[in-house]
Order: sequence, then structure tokens, then C-alpha cells
Amino acid sequence: MESLKTIVLGIIIIVSFVFVINKLPKVLVSIQPSSQLAQVASAANWYVDNALPLTGTHDGRSWATAWLNLPNVTNAVQPGDTVYISGGSNSQTYSVNAWRPPSSGTASMPITYRAGQDNGHNGTVVFSGNGGGTFIIVPQVNCRPYITFDGNYNGQNHIRITNYNLAIYGDSCNGWKFRYINFEGGTGGSVGIRLSGASFMEVSNSYIRSYNSDDTISVMGGNALIHDNTIYLSQGTGLGDDGVKWPGPGSRIYNNTIIGYVIPDYNIGQHSDGVQAWSSDIRIYGNIFMNLANSCIFFAPAATAPDVSDVWIYNNVCHYSGQSLAVGNNNAGQTTNFRNFLIANNLVIDGQNFRFERYICPTCVNNWDNTTIIANNALYNSGGTLIDPAIRSTNNVAVTGTNGSLHFVKYTRPISHSTYDPSQYDFHLVATDTSFRDAGSNSAVAAFFSTDLDGVYRPQEGIWDVGPYEYVSGGPSPTTYTLIVSKSGTGSGTDSGTVTGTGINCGSDCSESYGSGTSVTLTASASLGSTFSSWGGACSGTTTTCTVT
Repeated sequence: MESLKTIVLGIIIIVSFVFVINKLPKVLVSIQPSSQLAQVASAANWYVDNALPLTGTHDGRSWATAWLNLPNVTNAVQPGDTVYISGGSNSQTYSVNAWRPPSSGTASMPITYRAGQDNGHNGTVVFSGNGGGTFIIVPQVNCRPYITFDGNYNGQNHIRITNYNLAIYGDSCNGWKFRYINFEGGTGGSVGIRLSGASFMEVSNSYIRSYNSDDTISVMGGNALIHDNTIYLSQGTGLGDDGVKWPGPGSRIYNNTIIGYVIPDYNIGQHSDGVQAWSSDIRIYGNIFMNLANSCIFFAPAATAPDVSDVWIYNNVCHYSGQSLAVGNNNAGQTTNFRNFLIANNLVIDGQNFRFERYICPTCVNNWDNTTIIANNALYNSGGTLIDPAIRSTNNVAVTGTNGSLHFVKYTRPISHSTYDPSQYDFHLVATDTSFRDAGSNSAVAAFFSTDLDGVYRPQEGIWDVGPYEYVSGGPSPTTYTLIVSKSGTGSGTDSGTVTGTGINCGSDCSESYGSGTSVTLTASASLGSTFSSWGGACSGTTTTCTVT
């Protein structure tokens, strides 16, 4: 992370915006009046409420005249609009199957479907498939790109999508985002998200419990953001679920907890991977994987794109899972060249192999070189490392023991997958540990990242600790940074416009503190009579959103 970051938002409205992100920048933007530019209409709000009587006006323009269900929503909804869906006072259930949104958003002005925020409508919105079907289908020929589903109500998940065979299906449909949603399978429904070939997909702050869906989140496209989710993968008949499958170049998978759970027809030979990836330019960090039938992270290139580079896998916990962390080509007869991999500060505990080797199948070859670094990884009661000699490997520590409390805050060796209890484990290091504390290499990885899984700066005691957590004794709490939005300028419009993001609504609330490593997406909204111009500083381009870390 850079020690100084500057972000500038230029918006042609009454004001300009100045972004200040500590580590502590200040940049001002000069704004020109917008009289010569096309006028931009304000985004509209629309409403859906199936508790209304069937008779009367249902044009979607107010709660009193709301559409009765999602299939009633019309193409009057335009880019930048928000459709609010009533959850009643407590909850409200909608029967929806094979729905396709009537309109598309754009990259800068997505269409948002959001849980109701007003009193009497701010209960939980439930979409039920009644044990079958698909909630949303967006085939490539009728794609509706840049749609957001947002269940956030005061930080709680107020949209549930449950009991579908497949929750979301789309071909090459970019820009779909799902935030603050509970995806719940059941005995009659699998529930999964499959967006084949789609770029700029996001699943965040959501709870996902699948039931033999195989692809819980299947990306198969670039620039995906999968973060801050809790994902339960069923282990039953068939292959078993993968958590995040096939994210493409530019994708980032971070801060997720992915747990396997056993259902009555569990078969130990299943193939449940936490993350299964294949492409270059991937980051997988800060995740906790538990009780999986196969690998926590399995990285295997596709037969059509065998050479991969620039993959960082760091600060992950992998507990009680089959092959643990594995990278390599398993395509028979194929040779793969691996370049610029970073595998650092991960913890493999009660697992099997930590595997980065030349031959994984009898007729496939993996060519590694010294641009790959494997460093500061911790193994406890695991099968050891299988690392190709060409790889730069340093300060990886393997320990076998019977008393995990000497190393970790909370640990009891698991007995079986069927009795596994995630609440029984906390892998933060304790003062009595002498194996992992101060046992790492500072120089091997400090150029790539500088914090642990919690955002605590490394090192705390002069030398990096091994594994995902840095021991803290009397040191600072996890570092936070303050984002400040300031406004100035000479544009023309009816008001000063707004910038919004998690915890920011400026407008009136123009600052927020975030933990180190937090990703925040800022959205600029021009007021009536004004239009957005551009970003500057650490952001660039002309879309109305900017993500900063």
C-alpha cells in the first residue's frame, strides 16, 4: 500500500470535490461552469410492493402506486435509477422465476434494485423459488448489464434469495453486483451465482449457503470483486461445491470466510475447493477457509491459456482441508510457465500438502523460476511442503504438536468433518508461541504488502511473524484511516451534488474512518443542471465511481 494516496474528483456542478485520504493527501480540482454542456436529469426512484391490492394504479412511481412484483417493472427504469422493493414491516415474500430486468444500466450509472428503506417497507425482502427454477436469467443475446442488487439496511442483509436451483444465471453480462444479500439453499434448492464470461462482477457483504450447487460463485470473467462474504459449501452427493470458481484477470478475492458443512449424504471423496482459479493477475488474500473436502485454494491454468503470472496469495488461513494450497498444471501433456507468483504468510493447519511442484500429473510439466516467492508460511500438523527447487522459498515454518494452545488463542484438533465447529478456533498468535513469532523474512515480501489479516502493520517486534496474523503485545490497535470529502468550485446547478460510499453521504456526512486495507467505492452524483466531468489524482477516467483502498 502506498504511503501517500491522493484522489481527486472533478465534477461539473455548483461545486468541485476534493478527496483527502489519510495517509494524508490534499488535492484541489479546478472546475469549469457547465452551461455549454448537455443537461443531465436527476435519477428517478421506483417502487415495488406486492402487499397492495390488485386494483388501482400501479405505475411504480410511489409506494401507494407501486408495481406488484419484479416482472411488472417496465423499461421506464433508466440508467442511474433505483427501484425500492418493500419488505413490509418485518418481511415480505415474492415469487419470482426466470426474471430478466427490463432495462440496462451503464458502467457509470447502474440500475439499482434495493431493499426498502422507509418505515413500513424496511423489513426483509424474500425471493423464493419454492424449490426450483432460477431467480434471474440474463442470456447473452438479451443481456442487461450493470445491475446492482443491494440489500443493505443499516448494515444488515435485508434481501434473501432462497430455494432456487440456481439463483443467478447470465452469459457475458458485465457489471452485475450483489451486496448485503442472503443466498440460501435448502433441501429443494441449490442456490448459486453463475455469470459466465462476465466482467466487473461483485459479490460482497453477503451470506451464501449452498446445497450441492457445484458452482456457488462462478465468475469466468475478469475484474471480479468477491469480498467480505460468509460462504457455506455443502458436502453431499455429487462433486461438492466450490466457493469461488474461475475468476479471471484483474479479480480480487479477499476477506471471505468459506466453510464446508456436512449434510447427511456426505462423501469424503468430494471436490470442494474454496477458490479455484486459473488466470493471471489474481489476488487472493485475507480469507479464512475451513473444513473443505479438497483444497482451500487450487490454482490450475486452463488448457487454452497455459502460461500464468502475477498471482498473489497471502494472509489466508486454511484449516482442516484436503490438499490445502496447491498451484500447478494438471492438464495432461501440457507445459506451463509460472512467473511472478507470491505465496506468503498463509497458515495451513490440520491439512495435507502445501504443493508447488513440477509434476502434478504424470505427463504435465510446470516450469517455475526465481520470480516466484514462497515465504513466511506457517504449517501446523500438516503434510509439509512440496516446492519446486527453482522457486525462491524462505522462512516457511512447519510444526507438529499436540498442544495448539502454545501457539494459538483457541484451538482443539478436529476429529471429523461432520463434527467440525468453526467457533472452536482462533488462530491469532499468543505470547507463549516461539515457533511462528519473529520467524519470518522482512525483505522477501515487504515490497508486496505491509499488514496482516486484521490490518495490523508488520512487523510489530522488529521481525515479521510467520503466518497470517502478526502478534500484538501492547502495540497499536489495527490501524484506521480517515477519508474526507471537501467541496469547492464554480459549476452551475441546483445544489452541490453528492458523493456517496460506505459510511459517506456528502451532502452532509463527508468523513469516515476505515480499517487498513479496506476497499471503498465512491460514487459521484451530479445535481439537476450539472454533469459529471472526471476524476483526477490517484483515480482516472470519466465514470462516476472510483474504488480506493
